[in-house]
Amino acid sequence: MIERDRDNISDVNHELDVINEKISHIQEITSTIENLAASGLEAFNQHLTSQDQNKRLEIEFRDKKNKRALILLGVIVSAVLVLVLTAMLHEQFQLVSTILNSSLALGAGAGLAKFISSGHD
Repeated sequence: MIERDRDNISDVNHELDVINEKISHIQEITSTIENLAASGLEAFNQHLTSQDQNKRLEIEFRDKKNKRALILLGVIVSAVLVLVLTAMLHEQFQLVSTILNSSLALGAGAGLAKFISSGHD
């Protein structure tokens, strides 16, 4: 009977060792899952941050592009105005008509329309 109790105690100790080993494996797995989740969240946050930076840079680029388009348009209009005023001062009204018709044709045609639309891309 004592020997039988020793065998039972030995079996119980062996089973406890197996259970402890399984628990330690489960703890390793849960810590690995926690680490993976933390790494995944960090990578996702970095992705969102870089995406926001890219959007900000794209908006800044569009703003600069639009400013350049407006400046160039202002220069063109100013140049036409100077040409018209110069021609009027020299009393060459046919030249004024030609300058205005050419400017209107250029503005209504592909030149200015394409320039303005390319500023909004």
